[in-house]
Amino acid sequence: MGRPTPPELLKDPKGAHAVVVGGGKTGAAAARLLVLRGARVTLVDDAPFDRVSEGLTKHGVDLQSVALGAGGIDVATVTGADLVVLSPGVPRAHAAMQASIAAGVPIVNEIELAAAALPDSVSVIAITGTNGKTTTTTMAGAIARVADPAAFIGGNLGTPYCQAALDVAAGAPAPRLAVLELSSYQLETLTHLDVRAAVVTNLSPDHLDRYPDAARYYAAKARIFPLVSAGGGISLNAADTETRNHLMSAVRGDRVRCDFDVPNGFEGIAIVGERLRVRYGGAAHEVVLANPRIVGHHNRQNAAAAVAGALLVGVPAHAWQQGLDGYAGVAHRLERIGEAGGVAWLNDSKATNVDAAV
Repeated sequence: MGRPTPPELLKDPKGAHAVVVGGGKTGAAAARLLVLRGARVTLVDDAPFDRVSEGLTKHGVDLQSVALGAGGIDVATVTGADLVVLSPGVPRAHAAMQASIAAGVPIVNEIELAAAALPDSVSVIAITGTNGKTTTTTMAGAIARVADPAAFIGGNLGTPYCQAALDVAAGAPAPRLAVLELSSYQLETLTHLDVRAAVVTNLSPDHLDRYPDAARYYAAKARIFPLVSAGGGISLNAADTETRNHLMSAVRGDRVRCDFDVPNGFEGIAIVGERLRVRYGGAAHEVVLANPRIVGHHNRQNAAAAVAGALLVGVPAHAWQQGLDGYAGVAHRLERIGEAGGVAWLNDSKATNVDAAV
């Protein structure tokens, strides 16, 4: 018998030697799930042993259940594995990862590890882009929770997807919907995730400390498109110049489209003042953006993107309005903290680049 394929290992890692690279929250959740599913787990990290072990304990890892290699990523360890689960903070360009690739060891990330442990019936809304990912994911999550109270909301914005699989294994109801924020770092290693709806908020040059140029960064974002399943859908920002110039041509023609911020009267989602006008599949709907937390055109774009993702997985129209009405905002993102001298003060400390601040 030959070596199991990556999908086979993801579906049944029992007895396999899995090396988790990175001991933060994501790596810890992946290690816990792999141990639960019967894998032999080694976790490696560049940080010193004491710091890694303390962090793993904080995130619920039983240190007796994993072998721990700290202070560096040992090449022999990763090349001798059956499967490497790579945390997004570690680039594939790392020398140990390149050695692993050369040795034919499959490299995956915790998102697809979790997806393989959850029911195939989970519909995934995957959201990426340069700015607005977290806000859009949170808005889409508020909509999803109207339709499915057990919906999972997480990924890059905070809670690892493996936590959903751990919760289900502990007796929690399985989600029917999963709203995942995906960074370019995560998309670098995502190959086996089945995405029902992919949403790209916008593009601008970013993370140029990791990518040699903007084109390579944009190519990482475009990796979301091959993940979209047959019959699935894609939504892009029709008003964003970089998206039009760099991503529109990367979308396969056989995927359903419902773009947002389209001109009023066109198929898709138009933003008209404080309203979203939705024209899709011969039906028309209107969503009123009365929630005071949805401030500015960029947040109206985020709301439109969230509606597009929900629409493409079949969430009914009443849930779009109810979810956005109940949207509670995100801490540190245009968070209103008070007024003094007739001036409103906003905490926008999570703006991670110039475009986000503007």
